[in-house]
Amino acid sequence: SANPQSEHRGRARLGLGQAWYAQNDFAKARAGLEPLVAEADARSLEAAHWIALSWIKDRKPTEAVAAADRALALPNAAQLN
Repeated sequence: SANPQSEHRGRARLGLGQAWYAQNDFAKARAGLEPLVAEADARSLEAAHWIALSWIKDRKPTEAVAAADRALALPNAAQLN
């Protein structure tokens, strides 16, 4: 059974979101990745990147820009410099 406290949870969630993205299930990818962005940890920026890409694939550029803006507002966004 899954351990919600596992140290591998974030990596697994990111991988699952990427798998849904690869299967063109963009809504499911976003739903799976959103909790990672909300946690504002090391994987948040990458999760936000995949969320923005999924909006682009869904031809919703406004939502993609909003996702990118949200990522840039994360506390760990400074590591992008």
